[in-house]
Amino acid sequence: MRGTRGRWHERWIDYRLMAELLRDMAALWPIGAGPPAARLPAHAGPGDPGTTWVAWHVRRVQRAAGLPNARLDPSSLHDVRENLRREWIGGQLRYHAANSAFHRRLDRRLAIFGFGSFVFTLGALAWFIATDRDDIRLFEAGLPALAAWCATIRGHAELERVARRSGAMAEGLRHLQEELLAIPLSGGPAASRELVTTAEGTADTLISEVLDWRVMLGSRRLELPG
Repeated sequence: MRGTRGRWHERWIDYRLMAELLRDMAALWPIGAGPPAARLPAHAGPGDPGTTWVAWHVRRVQRAAGLPNARLDPSSLHDVRENLRREWIGGQLRYHAANSAFHRRLDRRLAIFGFGSFVFTLGALAWFIATDRDDIRLFEAGLPALAAWCATIRGHAELERVARRSGAMAEGLRHLQEELLAIPLSGGPAASRELVTTAEGTADTLISEVLDWRVMLGSRRLELPG
């Protein structure tokens, strides 16, 4: 009740989106660019983040930061590109690769545990028929409950979906790193524009992933049993 009154769930989701927007803004600022507007598709329902305090705060920080006072020559563009590739994209790539592996491993272990519970239930049932021991009934009731518990966790946490989404994000980020490396930095203003376009496209991909996560979790209320 206290969390509902304090809107903890909604605020947590808003903070996560704002953190991503500010992180992208810090990465794009050295080349005079900024993160795209965070807007949900029309079918995603109400709660467009572009009209909330999050967007207002990010725009205010962006205006306060102004434009960088730097010369974008090939040397500085190379430094910016390496920072974008290693720190900005590389950090997210490592996160999504580890996140995908963790959720796949957790989903697989819960599936094995749930299936094993049903198998042992059949064994306990056969043992009860053979021995007529009443203490076996605890296993007959408890093991199916454990199997259902595993299935509930897998479904509620959407472990498989999260694993597939993070895996796809990691693969997409690897391609974006390759695109950055393919930009000829000696091409003058054209190289600067191409670097900005690629970086803004990367920011759009990262923000879209957070928005998808926001839609998935934002529809869930903070309530028991969770």
